Amino acid sequence: MRRLERALEHLAERADVLPAETVIERLERGLAGDRDAVVVPLPGSPGPAVRRARRWPGPAIAAAAFLAVLGVGVGLWLGTSLLGDDTATTMSPATTMPATTVPVTTVPPTTPSTSAADAVAEARSLIPAVEQALNDGDLAALPLRSGATVELSAMGLWFAAPGAEPPVAAGREQLAEMLAWEHSLGAWFELGDCSDEGAAGTVEITCAVEHGNLLLDRTGTTAYGEFSFRVADGRITALFDRRSTDEFYEVYSVKWVPFALRDHPDEAERMFTERGHPILTEESAALHVSLVEEWAESWGL
Repeated sequence: MRRLERALEHLAERADVLPAETVIERLERGLAGDRDAVVVPLPGSPGPAVRRARRWPGPAIAAAAFLAVLGVGVGLWLGTSLLGDDTATTMSPATTMPATTVPVTTVPPTTPSTSAADAVAEARSLIPAVEQALNDGDLAALPLRSGATVELSAMGLWFAAPGAEPPVAAGREQLAEMLAWEHSLGAWFELGDCSDEGAAGTVEITCAVEHGNLLLDRTGTTAYGEFSFRVADGRITALFDRRSTDEFYEVYSVKWVPFALRDHPDEAERMFTERGHPILTEESAALHVSLVEEWAESWGL
């Protein structure tokens, strides 16, 4: 086998490389009986005239075909090696790169319902701050937007001014003074059963409120009503004091004012107006507190 390989290599070195079409044509002619067809011309071999008289048996023709094909293959291999990488690249079949599938991450869009839920949650988170500000009597502690509307009704009208027409809008100063005065009299507030209305943009929170002070507590009375506030972008844009006057009027106008007018007329002038509306000053609050025990005793409380 090794000798055959060396012989074929030697033969490939001596052979002239013919185009594939020429080799195929000559093979077909030889198989058809053409004696002049020379498949692989070798240097120094006799020409067609000398070989015309020779007969090419079938096995010889097959061997010649094999050698011709081998010569073409070896020639192509030698040409590829000599021409270098460019030729090899040109003759190599095209390489198909496998398709790469890039995973697509779908980000759910922000829906109006999601934005509304966030706005409501933000508004409701201010409920404790509102309750704390009421108990501290400090309206400035609330995150009120500049120019926020403050509307007073019922209880607020009682405190605002004689003859006030409901409702009193933009009553921020009145509410601040009223809360400070109530705080001096031991006012307390509890918010509960809060509901919300609105969605993204503005949300209004409405809470039931229970409240009292030294006068109400001494008679065992709890006052009721509502506090509402609107929130936009995390700040309060409107505040509504909707507390009822019923419980406060029953204690203050029926039991407190007659006592002060009868037993302390001089002090009464600085505690409330002629119509019985509280004067919202520190002096007025201090006089109220100083007379609570005497008042309670006079009523058997």
